[in-house]
Amino acid sequence: MRKRPLPRPPRQDKRTRRAPQAHAPSRHNVRLDFEGLRAVKLGVEGGGWRDAYSLLFSMRWHVFAAVFVVIYLALNAVFALLYIAQTGAIAGARPGSFLDHFFFSLETLATVGYGEMSPQTLYGHVIAATEIICGVAFTAVLTGLMFSRFSRPKANVVFSAVAVIVPFEGRRSLLLRVASQRSRPMTDVTARLTLLHRPGEDADMRRFYDLELLRDNAPILGLSWTMVHPIDPDGPLADLDALFEADPQVSLIATISGQDETISANVAARRVYRKGDILEGRSFVNIVTTHPRDGLQVDLGRIHETEPLAAKPV
Repeated sequence: MRKRPLPRPPRQDKRTRRAPQAHAPSRHNVRLDFEGLRAVKLGVEGGGWRDAYSLLFSMRWHVFAAVFVVIYLALNAVFALLYIAQTGAIAGARPGSFLDHFFFSLETLATVGYGEMSPQTLYGHVIAATEIICGVAFTAVLTGLMFSRFSRPKANVVFSAVAVIVPFEGRRSLLLRVASQRSRPMTDVTARLTLLHRPGEDADMRRFYDLELLRDNAPILGLSWTMVHPIDPDGPLADLDALFEADPQVSLIATISGQDETISANVAARRVYRKGDILEGRSFVNIVTTHPRDGLQVDLGRIHETEPLAAKPV
C-alpha cells in the first residue's frame, strides 16, 4: 500500500508573520548640571562609552590624562601576560618574570626596541606584531584627541558674576557686563539674553523668552560691553519677587558669539544668572579709565564689583 503523504501545515500569511524582535538598546540616566540648573534625563539611549569620542573630548585635562595612563598600562599588562603564557617566547626575558615581559611590552607598544629582548618563537612574533598594530592605533587616537582638545575654539571672555537693575536712560533696566580677555578683539559680535522659566504653577514645561536688548550686536569687542535690557512694565521681569516665588528655577541666560581674530574661528560663551545673581539698587563700578600712555585701560579684575546706587554721582 502506498503511504499517504502527511498533510502540510497551513501556510502562514506574510502579513501575519511575526517580525523578529529588534534588540532593545541599552538605556541609562544622565545627570545634567547646567550652571546651577540641575536635571536628570531618564532612558537615554547609548551615550557613555558608546559615545566615547564626546566623553573623552569633554573630560577635564587631569581626568583625560588619567584615563589614558590607565588604558596604556592595562594594555601593556595584558600583552605581558600573553608573552608569559609561552615560556621562551621572548629572548632575554626571564621565564615567568612579569616585569621583564611588561617592559618588553612597553617597548613594543611604543615601537621602540633596545635589542636586549626580542621574540624568538612564532607565537612571540604574532603577539608582538599584534601589539605593534595596537600601539600605532593607540598613538593615532591619542594624537587626534590631543590635537582636537588643543585646537578647540573657545571664547576667552568673562561675564560679570551678577546682573544689576538700575535706572538707565529714564527706564528701569537690567544690566550685565562682558569683556574679552584676549589681546585682539572679537569681531561681528552678537549678544542674546533669554529667560527660561515655567509659565504657570501647574505647567509641566519650561519656555524660553527672548528679552530685547538695547543693542544686540557690535562690530568689535575689545574692551567691555554692557548688555542692557529695558524692563517692560508688563514684561516677565517687571516683578522679580513674584517671578521667583512662582518658579525658583528661573534662569537668565546670556550668550555672546562672534569671530575671534586670534584663532580665526567662530566662538561662543554663555553665563546663567539665578535669583541670587540679580541685584537691585546697586550699580556697576566704572572699570574703564584713562591710561597715561596707552589711552584707555580696562580693569577686568573689578568687572564683578558693584556699589550702592546712591553712591554713584548723578
